[in-house]
Amino acid sequence: TQLTLNSAINYQFKLTHEAETINHSTLTLPKLSYKLSGLNAKLVTHNELEQQYELSIANAKLELHKLMQLAFNSASTDITPNAIQKTKQPQVNSSFALQLLSHKLSNQLSIDIAEIKLDKAGYNRPETKSSQNKPFAKRRHSKQNLAEFNSIKLSQSLRLNQQQIHTDELWQINDLSLTSQHGIILQPSNLKHFRLSGDWQFNSEFAPILAFLSQTDSLPDALEIDGNAEVALHYQLQQSQNLAFNASLAPQVQEISGSVNNLPFEGGNMSTQCQFNWQQDNHKQRKSVFNCDNINLSLQAFNPGVLITDIGAVAAVKFESGSHAAELESEPNNQSLKNSNNLALAKHLLGVKQASVALTAKGNLLGGQLLIPQFQLNLKQPSSAYFVLQQIDLEQLLAIQPQVGIAASGIFDGVLPVRLENGKASVSGGKLAARAPGGLIAISNNPAVEQMRQSQPYLEFAFSALEHLNYSQLSSTFDMDPLGDAILKVNVKGKSRGIERPIHFNYSQEENMLQLLRSLQIGDNLQNQIERAIN
Repeated sequence: TQLTLNSAINYQFKLTHEAETINHSTLTLPKLSYKLSGLNAKLVTHNELEQQYELSIANAKLELHKLMQLAFNSASTDITPNAIQKTKQPQVNSSFALQLLSHKLSNQLSIDIAEIKLDKAGYNRPETKSSQNKPFAKRRHSKQNLAEFNSIKLSQSLRLNQQQIHTDELWQINDLSLTSQHGIILQPSNLKHFRLSGDWQFNSEFAPILAFLSQTDSLPDALEIDGNAEVALHYQLQQSQNLAFNASLAPQVQEISGSVNNLPFEGGNMSTQCQFNWQQDNHKQRKSVFNCDNINLSLQAFNPGVLITDIGAVAAVKFESGSHAAELESEPNNQSLKNSNNLALAKHLLGVKQASVALTAKGNLLGGQLLIPQFQLNLKQPSSAYFVLQQIDLEQLLAIQPQVGIAASGIFDGVLPVRLENGKASVSGGKLAARAPGGLIAISNNPAVEQMRQSQPYLEFAFSALEHLNYSQLSSTFDMDPLGDAILKVNVKGKSRGIERPIHFNYSQEENMLQLLRSLQIGDNLQNQIERAIN
């Protein structure tokens, strides 16, 4: 460390009468700079999870650009060494604080910090002893990168006037630029009571945002985003009988495009209003609530293997926490631990114990619509929703993965009850049905069918009926387990060309839907489909 005083410290006082002590004094605080390098610090909590934090800073510099002159009156403001030594009151003298805050001052502060890293390590559960009735639970040690910055630069102007302190800041965090304004009101009679308020503004392209977040465990794999993000934040921190923090947040995302896990999207927009309330009582018990009640989302196109266009959604998000955030750290489930690492810093700061997401959405799909009337996602418990399919064009569905000699037409609707648990989706009791008057199924000159015709002659009548089948009824059931293994059972009724009697056809197909979607995602066709849809 190195401290440099760039001007003199000056202290003067006058005695105006022998019976009095100092009734007028001045103190001049110097311009100064402070440098630090090679800082490594470790904090060990000694809790059940044996958590510890490690902070490293390569270089840091703080500079105060102007000298400041303070003036005091009254005997109670005696700040000579002898007077200070005689003063044994634990609280700051209120008269001294009042005069200090009554000054009119201004200054400029700059801070430059390079290569900052904050890590957290610990076990996922408390240590337990094995017994005859309960097997020994093995603990897993993990390390999380909570924050990492190449550089943080701050230029701050400070003003003291009428017992209020106001500041304006320009921040440069890696390649991100932010501005902020703060104000604090103090009570000279009790400096423990105060009200701090502030505003933050941020407007940036996504490239530097992703570069910044990629340095921590805060992003999913294979994420690419182009576009613009804007955030306005207002907050207030007040200390009286309790300590309370309230913040309102207004983020906006405009005209974004990119991909998530190599699944492309275009024309994304999002806007919402969020509230965060945090309280701590005099017993150090804490609780907090974060909610965004009206999240408006829209996408021109998204292609997870089946192109969805004109997507609109309204969502609400709520996070709650209590006093003991460590309970979240002891999640025994491997998947939960993996998911929590993607929000390492946010989870640590908020101490999230309960989280829920409510969603309604719709989009155009295969000539019809995909609707999610209501979806309540609870991150701690299994969640369920209904996916509603309306007016889906069978011909467009087959065109996704066309097969030689197979054609079909018709419009159908469906309902898929979806269950989410441990990050995996399953469907039970899904139903699909064609609209009247039905449609056409035509299968001819398909290599796979021709091969079955030769190897299984007893199916000849069935294949002949499917060469030109005008169906009046088509219905099916759909079930899928969490691993993606699905069973589709189809029931068809109609008339076939050249066959007098009615045709009643049952068909069952087993397929792994996750593998099928992956096969549809191979190549550049996903992005090409999006470009054709929006141009």
